[in-house]
Amino acid sequence: MNYDEVTLIHELTDPLRRPAAEQALRARGAAAVPALLAALEEDLGPEARRSILRLLLQLGNGRAEDAFRQAVYSADEESRAIGARGLFQLNAPDSLQANLSAIDDAPDPLHNDITPAVTALSKMGMAALPDLLPLLDAPHARTRQRAQRVLERVTLDEMTRRSGQPPDSERARREWRELWEHNGFYRFDASQEDRQHAIHLWKIWLDAQILIQ
Repeated sequence: MNYDEVTLIHELTDPLRRPAAEQALRARGAAAVPALLAALEEDLGPEARRSILRLLLQLGNGRAEDAFRQAVYSADEESRAIGARGLFQLNAPDSLQANLSAIDDAPDPLHNDITPAVTALSKMGMAALPDLLPLLDAPHARTRQRAQRVLERVTLDEMTRRSGQPPDSERARREWRELWEHNGFYRFDASQEDRQHAIHLWKIWLDAQILIQ
């Protein structure tokens, strides 16, 4: 870690200097990764740590995988969200479980049902659904709602793919609505009995998709 990098990373702790320091470190690209990783081992404030994790996320360098993995266990929810997103971005083997654990972290201020993990899990597609289904019966309504968003997005994408139509086509949406109704019309705020019935139907449907493939 050279003097310039030490200075720039130290400036991440200063709200006024942080944007310029982030820009300078980002411009260094992969060359900045070792210094950023070393800084995470220091006693930094939470915002500085978030800045470093965000920079590592933007740089997308595989050397940051362990740092992202450690961030998933942080006491800071934004750090957990970044860590899970980083593992997804790097296609790490524990990416799915990391994002399931972070599904409630760092929600969008304008759309509380959307979190970085919801977006990542949705992009994982059908492979994420078997492990997602238990969250449809989670104790907290917000968790169930976010799991529902993932299920909605993934299955709509699947129906669109099968229809061979453009995204958001009327045919794909109609077939998706029929599928949703056939599988119990799940609602995160329904009774537990109704939720569990729908989850059971989705499990049957998913098992059938595995057999088809």
